[in-house]
Amino acid sequence: MRIFVYGRLPERWRERFEAFFDVKWWDWAKEGRFLTDEELLEYIGDREIIVLESAPLSAAVIENSKSLKVIAVCKGTPSNIDVKAATQRGIIVFNTPARNADAVADLTVGLIIMSARSIVPALQSVIQGDWYRRGPLWAYLAFQGFELKGRVVGIIGFGAIGRRVARRLKGFGMDILVYDPFIAPEMIEAFQANP
Repeated sequence: MRIFVYGRLPERWRERFEAFFDVKWWDWAKEGRFLTDEELLEYIGDREIIVLESAPLSAAVIENSKSLKVIAVCKGTPSNIDVKAATQRGIIVFNTPARNADAVADLTVGLIIMSARSIVPALQSVIQGDWYRRGPLWAYLAFQGFELKGRVVGIIGFGAIGRRVARRLKGFGMDILVYDPFIAPEMIEAFQANP
């Protein structure tokens, strides 16, 4: 199989790919840019598979890539691909749902903690020297924040990310409310959350 990898892959994956396939590479993150449609068509050439992350793949490129059979998108949704154009050409498009769900859940919980504990304003205050000018009592009163334990958080959408956020926040002793019309209430309750 002839493959074009248009993105970042760990070195161990490169070795595995090259052991079994004829592979061309373009690491847009390392190169600092996406390829133009003309350059992309040249790289794809007679490749049957393209593996990519968030780089765009237009209808024009899909329509003019005569050997292309599979587009593998290494992210949750193939929003950077003209799926309609691929479907019309009979090209299979698949993605990797929940690939970054843990990272997004971690970031979400981190942002909740930052908000609850006033971390950003407190940091800005220290950088600006307010702590020294106004004193620790002022800082204590200005940036006291609140604990997460016993608080209620609402999660809209209980897919891969929503479930991971709920699991993490449960560890803080929070009560979880969930809204997702596509998930059975029993599944929400199984996470000790309230629909």
